[in-house]
Amino acid sequence: TAVDNTVRTEQDALDATELGLVTASSYSHLPTLIEYDRGLVALGMQRTNPTLMPLGLPSAPGAATALSLSAKAFSITLNDGGTSGLAALGLGARALAAGRAQACVVAGAFTPFAELLQSASRAGLTASAERFRVLDRDAAGMAFGEAAAALVLEPAERARKRGRASLGVVRGDASRFSAHPAGLSGALARASAAALKGSRLAPERLALACVGASGIP
Repeated sequence: TAVDNTVRTEQDALDATELGLVTASSYSHLPTLIEYDRGLVALGMQRTNPTLMPLGLPSAPGAATALSLSAKAFSITLNDGGTSGLAALGLGARALAAGRAQACVVAGAFTPFAELLQSASRAGLTASAERFRVLDRDAAGMAFGEAAAALVLEPAERARKRGRASLGVVRGDASRFSAHPAGLSGALARASAAALKGSRLAPERLALACVGASGIP
């Protein structure tokens, strides 16, 4: 949800020290880092563009955004592949619950780049036009897309005082890890159970489940 341009009242104004930012991207700074490394190899250290060095840090996208927003409470950058956006949403909600900020902007983006597509294709990971069937039993390979979204999180009580209706509520989140593909189903089940427990919701209350549509069965 975009921040509107209406005139803020004195009560509604938010000091920069009360605003936090969580930035999530699937692969973060890799395109810039590759460009910087290519310059070092092809041109040498003396002729490499020095401005690319600070932009090659994983936290650079979030740091630049935080400066433009004057988000001084915190600025955190996550790079967890396809789960980055949801992880950022959960982290932002936990930060608000801990009182680290009065509001938090959560921004997530995925931008594919040539090197990633090429390496995935060479490794046989990408789906062909004939087998590109997201969530289908006959799907084979993954499909890269491009998307970006930003949400503004704030405690429900603060939203009510400002007369703003909530578009959604973050009740809980969880993540689990599996070192082998055979263990992914069990890890997903444990993560779902932990998220429900943290949300204080019974499974029978769920009406909709949304999954990542990368095309991996």
